[in-house]
Amino acid sequence: MTVATPTLANAGKSYGQLSSCFIDTIADDLRSIYDSNTDISTLSKNGGGIGVYLGKIRSRGSDIKGFKGVSSGVIPWMKQLNNTAVSVDQLGQRQGAIAVYLDVWHKDIFPFLDAKLNNGDERQRTHDLFTGICIPDLFMEQVEKRGDWYLFDPHEVRSVMGFSLEDYFDEEKGAGSFREKYWACVNHPDLSHELVPAIEIFKSIMISQLETGTPYMFYRDQVNRLNANHHKDDLLQQSLYRDHTEYEPYPS
Repeated sequence: MTVATPTLANAGKSYGQLSSCFIDTIADDLRSIYDSNTDISTLSKNGGGIGVYLGKIRSRGSDIKGFKGVSSGVIPWMKQLNNTAVSVDQLGQRQGAIAVYLDVWHKDIFPFLDAKLNNGDERQRTHDLFTGICIPDLFMEQVEKRGDWYLFDPHEVRSVMGFSLEDYFDEEKGAGSFREKYWACVNHPDLSHELVPAIEIFKSIMISQLETGTPYMFYRDQVNRLNANHHKDDLLQQSLYRDHTEYEPYPS
């Protein structure tokens, strides 16, 4: 049996942090973002790798306290986490390691997919993060038949629809709660969306994977269908190394 690097590095030391991977969900408010960054810094200092779910953060151009078009989206917060990964290494033994996950229906999906590319605006790049996408079955069906895909702002979905789209998954292949809620969002007259060909998103995924090795692909519907802890909650994302998924209590 071979134990993980944090176990080998920290065993016998006073702080005794022996775990490899941690999962965090960042809420859509300033305090949660900075509190999570503090927690992530502490975990990284002690040798932990972190998987961070960003899908609850409002998209670029969303409103803040009624002021429309002022939100900067997820990229600036990814930049902050990127700096954390670089500046708070694992006690000089390894570089900090952070993976960030976003839903494929989030309005910031294209800049998210471009964030690790080797060209383009460096102010929009996070080369030291790992990225991952949360993908429902419905998206892959739309890719296969070259259909359309709709992008939403999660903050607006919560405000208009009264639910969070990421909290649902398809209980069966081809049918379930996610697609029902997704199409309800598409058809709601007061909810804005962006329409793009699903294959264009998939092309961006493939370009990024070819150049950088990411994003990871997290097929949330299938994972939650096999989730043995439905009595606790659904799973939003995976860990840094994609070797486990865990229930994480999230304050609603």
